[in-house]
Amino acid sequence: VADAEFDSFAASWRSWLAQITPTVLAREIPFLRGSLYSLTPACERLDVVLERVSALAASPFRTRDLVFDRDGLDARVPRPAPASGPDRARITTAIEEPLRYLALLPAVLGRGELLLAQEAFGHLRRRISELFLEANAPLPTTGAKHWRDKLSPEQYAVLESLPWPEATREALVEAHLAAGRALLAHGRPIASKLGVSWPEPLERAVREYLLRELGVSL
Repeated sequence: VADAEFDSFAASWRSWLAQITPTVLAREIPFLRGSLYSLTPACERLDVVLERVSALAASPFRTRDLVFDRDGLDARVPRPAPASGPDRARITTAIEEPLRYLALLPAVLGRGELLLAQEAFGHLRRRISELFLEANAPLPTTGAKHWRDKLSPEQYAVLESLPWPEATREALVEAHLAAGRALLAHGRPIASKLGVSWPEPLERAVREYLLRELGVSL
């Protein structure tokens, strides 16, 4: 949007959206003035991002399919950055954080927080997913609904084998152990391949703690 007209156009987003389509949900994106996400009565998504013409040279939205460009502005958009491989710091975090989550399990169960332990399992599984995704970098440029496409069939099978546990102590312990064992089985080869140091003291401490507090072996 031309700089001189950006503020007024951004402020009137509800008006011009209504001229395009009726909606059952429409919300402005807080950190992108005038930009929005919406849902039509047929549950079609319509998301809009506004940018000032003067800001195009620094746009973070670099991967685009050009539909029309009346003013020849596409040339100002930076080309996509070269694809990068796995980030070792992220790999480290995706290994260490699940181990830390496992160390929290005895306290959570001791307080009878079974629903909280369910949520913790979800975070644990998500970290294993993040480990796989980072190991697969560079990833295809797709949205969040193409998550499966970014995992190998073997990786997807690992995550699929970790079903959501019932809110019982026995089920939660077993689910956390299964996730922890999956992390150890698949995280070590990834770390070795990418030259990431394995957190031996952390693993050892968590193993000893779970054995001492819950009587279970990771």
